[in-house]
Amino acid sequence: MQNTFPNYPKILPEMRQKGDFLVDEIIKVVFEKNKMAEFRALLNELRCNEGILGITKKHDFFNDFPAEMCTYFLNFFSEFITFPPQFDQKKIQQGQAFFAQYMPALLSMLGYLSLPYCYAGADGARVLDFSERLGNDTQKRLLETAQFVIDVTQKDAFLPENKGLVSILKVRFMHAIVRARLIHLPEWNMDWGIPINQEDMAGTNLAFSWICVRGLRALGYDIDNTQTENFLHLWAYIGHCLGLGNDLLPLTAKSAYWLDNSIATRQFHPAPHTLKLTKILLETLSSQSKQIPPIMVPSLVRYLLGDKLADMLGIENSMLARMPFGVLMQNQNIDAKNLQKILKDLFEKEQIEVKL
Repeated sequence: MQNTFPNYPKILPEMRQKGDFLVDEIIKVVFEKNKMAEFRALLNELRCNEGILGITKKHDFFNDFPAEMCTYFLNFFSEFITFPPQFDQKKIQQGQAFFAQYMPALLSMLGYLSLPYCYAGADGARVLDFSERLGNDTQKRLLETAQFVIDVTQKDAFLPENKGLVSILKVRFMHAIVRARLIHLPEWNMDWGIPINQEDMAGTNLAFSWICVRGLRALGYDIDNTQTENFLHLWAYIGHCLGLGNDLLPLTAKSAYWLDNSIATRQFHPAPHTLKLTKILLETLSSQSKQIPPIMVPSLVRYLLGDKLADMLGIENSMLARMPFGVLMQNQNIDAKNLQKILKDLFEKEQIEVKL
């Protein structure tokens, strides 16, 4: 992690062939010992951060492992809960305060912007396509994502009595399990990179931080550079705990912009599975939308993504994309009659009849 950022186009090809060595080694041994069910149960027992170090005292689980592997486990969990010196506690707290201030809008950004933005990275999105998890139960996946974000961004999330680190640990091992399974499938093409590789993890981290801030600004929120970089600092720490290398943890708006630009240039392209994932997501968002009429959901996503990415993901283009989404999203208690008038005026201007 640096204030002067790396040459991203140069390092990203290498990052595409790297996973998360520390946890990948653990999962490899757990699979070899045929103890995955027990390991999952061990993780699911964790309720708060202070329980992480005690996980290695579960002797009934570790008895079958050689002494050196037990030491490896202990060292990993011990280092995981140790706060790294390159991060600033105060900036992390300010990043959490920023999330609290804009929480409803930021949570909305997850579905309307972050996830479709991730789908644009076609090779990275293949993991979702192969697992079919999001396609099978998109609403549950959205709720899980929102819960994870709340767990890691709330005030004092990383104190012993809370569960920010526990949530990160579970996601990190879930990634390793998915990686271990997909990488051995004959259908998986290594030209796509290792499943859930460093580049794709960096892109996801940006989608939950930098891209969300861009979305808020597009909706008219006045977000200054200090707020942006505090939020980036929070997500850099989260990314570190998720196993991202230091070179892919931007601390400044400038480095976040260039990392995002480099990943998008390399990875964003149309593909059949991204169209399918986007279609399912839009249907789910429309069915559960309370903030805006369902008919407007695709247009809001297009507005936030921009026409280029929206076209790439097969999102319809209509005159609704010119709606005053900033007004609608910032005023979540907007009067229904007023909204109907806005829509009616717009439809009459465009000479289009739409029944809501």
